[in-house]
Amino acid sequence: MVNEKMCKESIGLHPSPDNVNHPFHYQGKYECIDEMVALFGVDAVRHFCMCNVYKYRFRASRKNGQEDIEKAEWYMGKLMELNQEVKER
Repeated sequence: MVNEKMCKESIGLHPSPDNVNHPFHYQGKYECIDEMVALFGVDAVRHFCMCNVYKYRFRASRKNGQEDIEKAEWYMGKLMELNQEVKER
């Protein structure tokens, strides 16, 4: 059986970076945002998400355009997910 990942690596093909959903610089054993929840709690991370939604929407037209809009949407989705967790407590 051929291991697709090993084949791609052996010929120098690597997955495209995903700066919105899984930025390389936030990867480790755990996703950064999941560690934040564990360290600081859901409420703190909810507020962090709110601030990031605002930040990325505010700067989109001046900096990274569509990528910033997508990041704002990602943080909004995470905020909604965390809000649902709070409701289910």
